[in-house]
Amino acid sequence: MEILQAMFDSEFPFGRATVTLEPSGAKFQVDVAETPEQRAKGMVGRSFSDDVPAMLFVEPTETFAKFHMSGVHENLVLAIFDKQGKFLEAIRMGANTTTITHAYGFKYAVEMSIPQFNSIKLEGQTLRIER
Repeated sequence: MEILQAMFDSEFPFGRATVTLEPSGAKFQVDVAETPEQRAKGMVGRSFSDDVPAMLFVEPTETFAKFHMSGVHENLVLAIFDKQGKFLEAIRMGANTTTITHAYGFKYAVEMSIPQFNSIKLEGQTLRIER
C-alpha cells in the first residue's frame, strides 16, 4: 500500500500531444499516459486546464483495463477508442467514485473535462495523435 501511495504522491512527467478528431477536425491538447506508472497515476491529484483539457491513455495492446476515480477531484468523461482510433463509447465519471468499467476493449482512452466533452462531437469520429 505504501508503494502505491508513493506512486500517486510522486510526479511522473507526462508527454504532450495534439489530438485531432476526424472527420470533424476538432483539435485539442492532451497529456499522454503511456507507461504503467503514468496510466496508474492518470488524473489523481491533478486538474484539467484550458491549455490541456484532456489526458490520453495509450495501452500497449487492446485491453479491458478498468479506470478508477480515487483521488480524482473533478467529474469527467472517459472516451474509449479502438486500435484504429474509432470512437466506441463515452462514460461520465464522478469525482472520487469507485472503479469504472466499460463495454469495449480499447487501445486509446481520453479522459476529458465536462466542458471539453460538451464542445465536441465524438460519435462517428476517429482519433488521430500528433506528437
